[in-house]
Amino acid sequence: MADQTTHRFGIENDFIDSTLSSTILTGGVITDSTGSIDISAITALIRMTDSATGILTKITVDAQYGLTPALVDTKYYIILKYNNGSPTISLETDHANRTTEIGIGFCLLSDGTVHYSNSGMRLQNGLSKLHRRAYTLRNIEIGSGCTIGETGTRNFTVATGVIYEGINRIELSSFSSLVGKFTYIYKAADWVYVDDQTTIDNIQFNDYGVGLDDLDSNNYGCHWIYIHPDDGHVYVVYGIGTYTAADALIAQPPANLPSIISDFAVLIGDIIIKKSAATFYEIQMVTDVLFSGSGAADHNNLSTLQGGQVGEYYHLTSAEHTVATQAATDALNGYATSTQITKLDGIAENADVTGDNVPQAHKDSHDPENGSDPLDTAIPEEIAEVQEGDAGSSHSLARSDHTHKIDHGISDNHIVTIDSTSNIIVGDFSQFTSDGLRGRSAPQVMEDLSGVAAEEFSFNDQNITNVGDISLDSISSDSGTSINVVLGSDAGDDFTVDTDKLVVEGDTGNVGIRTTTPGTTLAVNGGQACKKTNVDDANYGTSALTTDYIVAWTALTAARTATISTEDEDSGTATLPRVMVFKDQTGSAASYNITISLESGGNIDGATTYVLNKPYQFVTLEIDGTNAYVIGGN
Repeated sequence: MADQTTHRFGIENDFIDSTLSSTILTGGVITDSTGSIDISAITALIRMTDSATGILTKITVDAQYGLTPALVDTKYYIILKYNNGSPTISLETDHANRTTEIGIGFCLLSDGTVHYSNSGMRLQNGLSKLHRRAYTLRNIEIGSGCTIGETGTRNFTVATGVIYEGINRIELSSFSSLVGKFTYIYKAADWVYVDDQTTIDNIQFNDYGVGLDDLDSNNYGCHWIYIHPDDGHVYVVYGIGTYTAADALIAQPPANLPSIISDFAVLIGDIIIKKSAATFYEIQMVTDVLFSGSGAADHNNLSTLQGGQVGEYYHLTSAEHTVATQAATDALNGYATSTQITKLDGIAENADVTGDNVPQAHKDSHDPENGSDPLDTAIPEEIAEVQEGDAGSSHSLARSDHTHKIDHGISDNHIVTIDSTSNIIVGDFSQFTSDGLRGRSAPQVMEDLSGVAAEEFSFNDQNITNVGDISLDSISSDSGTSINVVLGSDAGDDFTVDTDKLVVEGDTGNVGIRTTTPGTTLAVNGGQACKKTNVDDANYGTSALTTDYIVAWTALTAARTATISTEDEDSGTATLPRVMVFKDQTGSAASYNITISLESGGNIDGATTYVLNKPYQFVTLEIDGTNAYVIGGN
């Protein structure tokens, strides 16, 4: 080892000793030397005593050659020691004390090869290194606060918070779109900026590279909130999809954002809103892992929590809570106390309460004439004649004050009377009513039968003509026959189901679903459902024709293939092609590609295969019986 010199470093020694650390200044680079290691000459700043504020001195050490670990498969620390002014370099199994000892790196001997790391205490220009590391790894990030909240109608707030740019700390002021303004950004051919905005759009999304387009019915849009930490400018970037609620919760912000966002702004979170809704569906903060959802910072921002099958939780207003928790009085509403509730005590379960048993039969206490005319049960007597029914005049309910008369009725063992007010004539049909028998003409009988038939009724293959409205539960045909509805050829000669649920135009032949004016062969005003097949970490393919439309991978741990069967190909034609969608739902396609091909060997857009190799990528294919063509994807 060459001579070493030690001396105090620089001026203002107390300041240096208390703020700086032992460190390599130059050299000390570890290199391989075939089963051992070499270390280049070192200049270092090291403490003379094992103390956090010990005197720092500058030393130099010559290059070292052929240092070999004593044991194989054992980690050794390469340490520069002050050694009372005679510096040494050695291999140790314990790390350096970082005062009188400086770690140069570490090494391990395995199968005749030395593996090493130059990870020692190279702290010169430390603050610059720290700032560069923080900015490289984290760029601009939220330290605390900056919570997004909902206010007004589709307005939002951002709470005060702390943001770091590298190691620079910036305190962010609060923001409200009711007071300030923000700029909307979306991607058409170029990036478009719409200034002076105050509310979140509940109608549109960014068809990326094209412009704004309307969200699908019952779908959700995402809106990504960005802030410039220094100048406080707020930007909202449109999401690039029309999402279901589940897909919106896992959506990611657009990539390749303009410099005004990527270089100057920090992402705070995103706002999810349903089409045409007046309130936000969800607010997600960037501080939540994988945008998995965040708790609201303000209880008043919670929504869709009123009631439920499990627990039945309800929110109360302050006034409702007061009523629910205070005892009722003559002047106050509230809950009834035990002293305010009268109950019957001393009655056994299934007790006989008739006769003189407790409680007493209560009829005598309810007799008319203040109890002087007891309500006794009349003894049944024979009715010798039919008398006209009439209202009684006595206030008493005693049997002696009433004459029993026949009343109209058709109950069991009742004498039936004729209801002469119905103008009965010869040839009428009879009908039982609550007033007895009445006559009904043939048209009246048909009217009476309407809507009350309990059994099947056959017309014995006779035609029904000149029919107005018909109300049916179902229509079926005899075996081997069909049901043919013949329409006129003039405008308005249409077949409709419940006005607009199904419309077939007689003059054009166009069919409409939920529209009365179909402008094409088939016009659908509403959403559609399609078959989805989930593939769990496997290859997809079948030799038979399937009804699959969407094929989605829900798990990926290896590269996978999707083979479209010859049957599926043959089911499409040049004029009526078959359509299938393939989707990476895991976000892992970049690591585990999904390769799509045709079983017959046909091409996809001129190539033999199509590969999904981006996270959450999908492709929509049109299959014409020979080849396939890409008609959608991301």
